[in-house]
Amino acid sequence: MVYEYEKLYLELNAQFSGAVAAADLNFEEREKDHLYLEDANGELYSPSWYSLNFRASYSIKEQLLLSLGLENI
Repeated sequence: MVYEYEKLYLELNAQFSGAVAAADLNFEEREKDHLYLEDANGELYSPSWYSLNFRASYSIKEQLLLSLGLENI
């Protein structure tokens, strides 16, 4: 979602990924046990996750821009 007004720019976005079961992991990924969690059966899986991000900028002058970004909030 983006909002712009004169010199102000605001952006809010979200990213989401559903869980990935062990059987659905790529063959090469199954060997990377340090990256994944174990389910009740000891099988590796990737849990679902989401990330919320916010960015803002304000044009002070034509050649001067103030920016702020907050990610994974």
